[in-house]
Amino acid sequence: MKKLFVLLSLLWTFNLFANTDLFKENTVEVTIKEAVEVLKNQNEILKLVVTGELKDNSHWTQLTEAVKAREKFINLDLSKLKGLTKVGGFSECEKLAAITIPPSVTSIGENAFNGCGSLTSITIPDSVTSIGDSAFDYCYNLTSVTIGNSVTSIGEYAFQDCNNLTSVTIGNSVTTIGKQAFCSCSNLTSV
Repeated sequence: MKKLFVLLSLLWTFNLFANTDLFKENTVEVTIKEAVEVLKNQNEILKLVVTGELKDNSHWTQLTEAVKAREKFINLDLSKLKGLTKVGGFSECEKLAAITIPPSVTSIGENAFNGCGSLTSITIPDSVTSIGDSAFDYCYNLTSVTIGNSVTSIGEYAFQDCNNLTSVTIGNSVTTIGKQAFCSCSNLTSV
């Protein structure tokens, strides 16, 4: 039953996000304070561009909780958000289909995206130096990962059980890869 749900979710995601005009029509740019209300009250929004500066961690917590509560898929673009240095809190966000990590981020936290089953690809920017334990664990629809050139460490179980992961590009600065970082990535063919 779970495999059928995953397959149907994957097919629906690809059909939904194949139409780039859909994103243009349903994209909203807001500050982090406004983002929580938009996520809660405007379910038709497919892409949310978050701007401004993160000064209060409570706004970050509210944002991640609002993403978790989504009924529809969301593409979250944080590239214009300033002051964010560590990404975390998105574990079990089943409706998070895509995320753009801002260049201010230096670390991906432990369990940051654990169980985000709708993510299909991730690009970790050059500003990031570490990826925490189990950061992308159980992201079963993840197919490709690009790890920036500044990453020096990849945590234990970081990409464990990413069953559909086929390609990983690892920057040349990585000196430590934690145990079982790519455990059960049975389709991984290119590193």
